[in-house]
Amino acid sequence: MNKIFKIFALSVFLLSSAWAKVYTVGIDYYPPINYTDDKGNPTGYEIELLEALSKEIGFKYKIESMKFSELPAAIVSGKVDFAIAFITITDSRKAWLDFTEPYFDAKMIAYKRTDDKSITKMSNLSGKTIAVVTDSSTAVNIAKSIPDANILITHNNLARAVEALKTKKADALIIESVHTPAVIYNKYLGHKQKDISIMEKYKNIELKKIESFDDDGEAIAFKKGENEELRKKMSEAIAKFKADGTLQRLAFKYIVVGH
Repeated sequence: MNKIFKIFALSVFLLSSAWAKVYTVGIDYYPPINYTDDKGNPTGYEIELLEALSKEIGFKYKIESMKFSELPAAIVSGKVDFAIAFITITDSRKAWLDFTEPYFDAKMIAYKRTDDKSITKMSNLSGKTIAVVTDSSTAVNIAKSIPDANILITHNNLARAVEALKTKKADALIIESVHTPAVIYNKYLGHKQKDISIMEKYKNIELKKIESFDDDGEAIAFKKGENEELRKKMSEAIAKFKADGTLQRLAFKYIVVGH
């Protein structure tokens, strides 16, 4: 009995020691998923999710913000312990990253100008110009699958991508569904004023969906084989948050329009 107690006590000690660590979390400010409020404090869908996970599991963290393109190297090098930055699960990423349970299921959506009657389906985009943002690899891959398409990359700037479509520099725009509030409904939560000004300038030019595309979901990413216990606990917590409505509440607060 004494031996069993010692083993149990050691297990509790090791677990509590793991949670005593302050984890460094990589994020990319990407409104309305992550952004800073008027006082410069981090907020948004993922920031609230991260805080909820911290309270549920009992770990401490500090945020390290960087460009999305810098996150892979930061995870692999150990500069950050994990990243929560709307990272889509893909087969290629699974080769060197481990993911939690998905916390969001974003769709990629292709838009056109409503007044462009020449485009009614994706096959009509053959030979046309498609605007995408740099850090959306899924959007880029969809665009590349269209024969003879000219891909216009707007260097991770949604406002410039929208501007390109509305000023006829592009014939279509492929973006993640989380941008629907800004692109379709003129709801600019978390966006910088200079980007809001660009989108407001062309807000009367209406866009229409051509088609939407599913992905495998967005999840928290870890270096392969590391922090397994924390990743497992996060997946369990995310499953709980799906069941109890926490994730839906966050989506309504930051992303979904008209609820």
